Amino acid sequence: MRQIALTALLFTLVLSGLAEARPNLSSSEFNTLKKAAQRAMKAGQFSAAGGKLRELGKDDSKRAVDFLCSVAKIPDPETYGAAMDAISEMRSEEAEAHILKRLGKSGKPAGKMLLVDAMAERADPFAGKALGAAVMDKAPEVQRAAVSAIKRKKLKHALDGLIELLERLEKKDPDGLNYTLVQETLTAVTGESFEKAEDWKNFWEPRKQQFRPVTGKVHKKPGGTMQRKRPSFFGSEIRSNRLVFVIDTSGSMQQADPERAGTGGGAGGRPPRTPTGGPGGAGAAPVSNSRVRIERAKFQLVQVIKSLPKDAHFTILAYSGVLVAGPGGQAGLPKGADPNGPLPPKLAGFEWLKQWKPKLMPASKGNKESAMAFVKGLQANGGTFTLNALKHAIRVADADTIVVLSDGYPNDHNPKTNASMGGEEILKEVKALNRMKRLVIDTFGFDPSAGAGGGLPGRSRQGGGGMGSLGKFMQDLASQNGGRYTQIK
Repeated sequence: MRQIALTALLFTLVLSGLAEARPNLSSSEFNTLKKAAQRAMKAGQFSAAGGKLRELGKDDSKRAVDFLCSVAKIPDPETYGAAMDAISEMRSEEAEAHILKRLGKSGKPAGKMLLVDAMAERADPFAGKALGAAVMDKAPEVQRAAVSAIKRKKLKHALDGLIELLERLEKKDPDGLNYTLVQETLTAVTGESFEKAEDWKNFWEPRKQQFRPVTGKVHKKPGGTMQRKRPSFFGSEIRSNRLVFVIDTSGSMQQADPERAGTGGGAGGRPPRTPTGGPGGAGAAPVSNSRVRIERAKFQLVQVIKSLPKDAHFTILAYSGVLVAGPGGQAGLPKGADPNGPLPPKLAGFEWLKQWKPKLMPASKGNKESAMAFVKGLQANGGTFTLNALKHAIRVADADTIVVLSDGYPNDHNPKTNASMGGEEILKEVKALNRMKRLVIDTFGFDPSAGAGGGLPGRSRQGGGGMGSLGKFMQDLASQNGGRYTQIK
């Protein structure tokens, strides 16, 4: 009898410990918190809403996962972050099984993106399994979010899903961005490089149980020895075939950069050479004889348009900026403009944004000729509304990569406060705008040390960070959006 009593006591203690480990809320408590969170979000009280969402996450259940996913499209980043944190802390079998179920079935991307971001906060086998399921989603943006998380965390448990996705993409879209990102991630995690999914399978299957992800920098190039020749822009490889080029045409783009050692030029010397061509700028290719920034940008853009493959789709936005007088004579919002949307392309009679086409166009011969004519006609004038140009670019349907070139720190204004926007404020807004699309943003900046005149009288092109702040801003813009920064010499 004593043994039975001890067994019963131990069983009671175990149940008590489980209850403490998984403190599910009663239906009344759950619904009260849920309604409080909804009221706070509706009233714009996002800090309060975030607190309620984190409390709901402690329920660690299917119903909590579903409700937290339902708030994924709320534009406020604090609310999104709270929901993401709450899901990332869930460890119950019920919650994890439901996360896998939601990632494995068809549906709108928003909730899946939240689950992916939550799993990206973890580094355990379940997170790898969940992200491995997410990469197989039909939505390219969900694939990109999951691939990025796997690369950052080096999650070996997700590699089966990555290899399966690579096999699908090499049949469907081998020149697309997602194919390239999967190859880069497989190489980053394993330190190896293969051309075909079948080769990756043969490598991975006998090693997966004991494999440890590589640490440190990987020197091998992804994709094996049969590298596809891709177009390049200022020597940097273009990794996508669904592109929006965003080109700064502000007044300072009329400046001519000084000669650099080894570029030629000067009295009696060869003209400066701006390499173009295949990956890394290798191979014989036409060169630009100008050091004027706008001419160099136009020349490089024409070359990359010429080399786009037939299956590519692209468009071009050229931007500058102009201030509109508002209350008190400060920069204001034009009458009728949406304070939460991009500024209209024409302000006070000045067309600060010129669009070749409002949507992606196939890289046919006729479209290439039209695009090159558009580029050759661009002129430098005005300020630098980088944020507003990006707002327009992010709205282009079906794009997956934005290529941004600029020579000056942004001088966008916050239309609600009539105040100049700092770099961190702009970066935060771009991240929020790109949260549900996961477009890669590759950035190109002219060397700030080559000179930094203002596109608008009396305005610094370098912002508050002093010399080199443009480069820091462009680096951050790229790194926070899955891209690469190239400094133009």
